[in-house]
Amino acid sequence: MNIIRWILVLPVAFISIIVTYFLQRIFLVLSGIFPDSIATNIFVGFLSGAAFIFSGTYVAPSHKNKTAISLLVIGVSLSIASFFIKFQYQNASFMVGLISIYYEINKRGFDTVSRGY
Repeated sequence: MNIIRWILVLPVAFISIIVTYFLQRIFLVLSGIFPDSIATNIFVGFLSGAAFIFSGTYVAPSHKNKTAISLLVIGVSLSIASFFIKFQYQNASFMVGLISIYYEINKRGFDTVSRGY
């Protein structure tokens, strides 16, 4: 069972970005907020970055801190690579979301962060 969880770490992390993005867009449209403004793009990017690390670390059966740092490196690398294609505020806030959730996991431990203490 642990092997399956390790295999699913990266796919779940990437799927969480997509799910978070679409759920936030739907919520913004339903609440009447214009979804293509700079502020909403920054918000969506931040939460997508946090979801990327949190969900991947949640699926990992052990070594949560090492998993979080690996996902941080992958996420920052992809975000930097996308800066060369086109600068977007969402990419910068994605990196801030990555770094902030990694900091919390590293500082307090994943179990404490996942329970919200």
